[in-house]
Amino acid sequence: MSFQDRTDAMHHRSSSACTAPATRYTRISDETREVAVASAGLAADLLPAGWTAHATPAAGGGVYLLVLTPPEGTAQAQLIAPHAGHGWAIGITDPTGGAGDTDTVLRTPDGDIAYQPTLATTIRAAVDALDSDTTTTPGPDRHARGAVHYLDSGCLIGLTDQHRPHLVHVRAVEHGGHPHAMLPTLRRIFTATGHDSADLGTRLLAHDWDRLDPTTTAGRGVTGRRAIAGVGLTHAATGPDGTAPEPEPADVVPLAHISELDTAWLYLLDPDADTVTVHTGDGHPVSRHPLTH
Repeated sequence: MSFQDRTDAMHHRSSSACTAPATRYTRISDETREVAVASAGLAADLLPAGWTAHATPAAGGGVYLLVLTPPEGTAQAQLIAPHAGHGWAIGITDPTGGAGDTDTVLRTPDGDIAYQPTLATTIRAAVDALDSDTTTTPGPDRHARGAVHYLDSGCLIGLTDQHRPHLVHVRAVEHGGHPHAMLPTLRRIFTATGHDSADLGTRLLAHDWDRLDPTTTAGRGVTGRRAIAGVGLTHAATGPDGTAPEPEPADVVPLAHISELDTAWLYLLDPDADTVTVHTGDGHPVSRHPLTH
């Protein structure tokens, strides 16, 4: 699903919108083309040295994008110009990402699209989310290659109940919840734990997490958190003797009520298909990704 499809899906769910997509897309294309083309020159003046900006139609032709490209790295920021009463929307696209993991819409901590009211604020937000000048040290809010960093956020991760599919079993992850950080991390943990989705789900549901990191070794982490080899640091701190309290059971909640847990993202594993589905914090599915590279 493309960036434009994801933004449309979040804000055009009515049946009337579905009956006349050509008319709506034509209108939106006209609105965004005019603004994107007019804004390209101004954007170039507002960007840091070495960055470039150009206007281009999206692959599906429904919108025009203002594309910001940093001097290094493979990722870009794709901006949808204001239309239909919304401000600027920001997408991060990386053509070298894993299968199905090439674009992500920048969202607020509440999971809403992070619309920006002006071009200047949009460019600042895009540069912050896609900064080619950052250090190459990987971290919970950084792409694995270190060339790009993304806004950090918490998330929930878990499984759908096999017998009651309206319920989900979830655990909290405090850091690294943005899809561009979490999806590569899950794939690396999946590989490190033997490509066994059922085992991966069991491991993830055993604890609430400070962060997930497949390079973790067993013992006590530098933050005092319990370190689970190949998975990450648990949320519960260990005592002086290195032991941690027994974790509470995972939360079991209706998917329709997931917003009550106040999370930005939800990741649901499917052990039968070796996939993970990304949901926004209100429970709406955004995209589905294979765990295999």
